[in-house]
Amino acid sequence: MQEVGRLKALEECSGCTTDGPIYFTVASIAESLGEEVVSYVRTHPEVEYIMCPYDPAAPAMVTALETAGLADQVKLVSLIGNEQNLEYIRNGEVEAATAAYDQRYFGVASFDQAMRVLAGEKPFEPEGENTPFQLIDAENAPEAGGEFPFSAPFDYMTEFEKLWKTEG
Repeated sequence: MQEVGRLKALEECSGCTTDGPIYFTVASIAESLGEEVVSYVRTHPEVEYIMCPYDPAAPAMVTALETAGLADQVKLVSLIGNEQNLEYIRNGEVEAATAAYDQRYFGVASFDQAMRVLAGEKPFEPEGENTPFQLIDAENAPEAGGEFPFSAPFDYMTEFEKLWKTEG
């Protein structure tokens, strides 16, 4: 679903051009992803940004692009908000931004969905429970060592706890 949403948004961008995704598996991240990205950038020198589907795949891309001398040619944008990716952003190492999810919210929402299914109820819609996120770039990247890079600006725990209370 994320891929569809991202591609649709880019297609609607009046100054953007896109190309199809490079599909990869978790196993190929360490084996070949970096080389594939470097090859693509070399054969498409007009590329300015690469959208990485999730932060754990970004280090292979960052390392490969830096090693190939392409770090100044292309920037990476990813998704999750892992500390390593935030470090790349803070240091200006290929990655320009990441969409950081509130990791606690994500965990609590996943638990909520599981409990609904186990209770024989339909999962909450929309899928993803509108998990809050924030785009983090060099301007707003938190300092290293923080507990979470982003926390939702509202008290979701109280609301979830209300849902989970039963009459007893």
